[in-house]
Amino acid sequence: MKFGLIGKRLNYSYSKIIHNKFGYDYDLYEVPENEFKSFIYNSDLDGYNVTVPYKAEVIKYLDYIEPRAKAIGSVNTVIVRGGKRYGYNTDYYGFMNTLLKAKAKGLDFNDKTALVFGTGATSKTAEYALETLGAKVFVAGRTSKINYDNVYSLFGSSAGILVNATPVGTYPDTGFSPVDVKKFKAVKAVFDMTYNPLLTKFMYDAWQRYGDTVMLENGLNMLVYQAVYAEELFDLPDPPEKTNMLSGDILKAEEEIKNIRKDILNITLIGMPGSGKSVIGRRLAELLGKDFADTDEEVLKRTGKTPEELIISGETEKFRKVEEEILKDFGKEQNRIISTGGGAVEREANGFYIKQNSFVVYIKRDINRLDLRGRPLSPDTESAKNLFGKRKKLYEKYADYTADNNNDTEITVREIIKAYEIFSAERT
Repeated sequence: MKFGLIGKRLNYSYSKIIHNKFGYDYDLYEVPENEFKSFIYNSDLDGYNVTVPYKAEVIKYLDYIEPRAKAIGSVNTVIVRGGKRYGYNTDYYGFMNTLLKAKAKGLDFNDKTALVFGTGATSKTAEYALETLGAKVFVAGRTSKINYDNVYSLFGSSAGILVNATPVGTYPDTGFSPVDVKKFKAVKAVFDMTYNPLLTKFMYDAWQRYGDTVMLENGLNMLVYQAVYAEELFDLPDPPEKTNMLSGDILKAEEEIKNIRKDILNITLIGMPGSGKSVIGRRLAELLGKDFADTDEEVLKRTGKTPEELIISGETEKFRKVEEEILKDFGKEQNRIISTGGGAVEREANGFYIKQNSFVVYIKRDINRLDLRGRPLSPDTESAKNLFGKRKKLYEKYADYTADNNNDTEITVREIIKAYEIFSAERT
């Protein structure tokens, strides 16, 4: 049997990876809008998932629509049996499981103000699920009565739950958010239905504003949960007219989420020059089977000069701009070990680039043990102390884990791997 994902732009999608791992013959089908109707009527697929921009459009071509999907106005899973097409909304189950996990962690939805950004099919699914849990839901769109201009005055002090149901911030255009999250004053939780990158700009801005007090969830959980429910439908010989029989293999979903996160996550190393980031990075890449990238080496490739040469020649600002572009490029990619320059954390924009797809490790080494050879900004211990004083809080701010590298480097590497595995599992 053949299955797949139908959409318009699918280069960011993990769906093929997920369903193939589950043992399905599953592929991606990018379908132009003028060919969509023909594809639906002539496809030889036994079932398929539907994504942007066709979740509402597909409804008109179906023979049966489950009541919940009809109420939401969105179908993302279609089963083909006996020449008939049956439509369901497994996104609802996926997002509801995400919300229930948040509730289990202490998030109260009942009678709380939830603000959903976007007016498409994904937004309608989020609205329906939030209302099911008792939230007071308001939807903002670019041209709606509640829009991206007046939303701050209307809900800036009351919105406790924010949901991005737009594609804004999705790979490869990762550095954008539909709104300025920092203008909301009472946020307890932020949900982004985007799953690539793992930490969107929408979520990052909330973290910048609220720190670890805000609950952050991306769309990866939703994606995998809905896939598990979709596969229950794929496996049925005769599609049911009710989906309340779906059980959802949550343990299977959570194990897959953990595995995907490990496959996706970069490990980005920050810390003082001479702290051992490159040595540790290369060893991590070797042990974990990830590609290694060094921003200082990339600076040399792009400019023909090392960072030290650029600084000595008075081109420090050029160096920092090139370094920022490198981090912007490296950060949106996946499954890498990235060693950064010691001053990368000083440029505000770099914070997002460093964290968006990464487990960030601060490599900490005593000042008197730093290798200061060839370091124009810290040629001696005293200057290194001064430099460290400027950067210490930034290293600590961006780090998910601090690794002491004062003794055996191999031990440090093993401790980082252990922390990385815990981090991957805890975020499922």
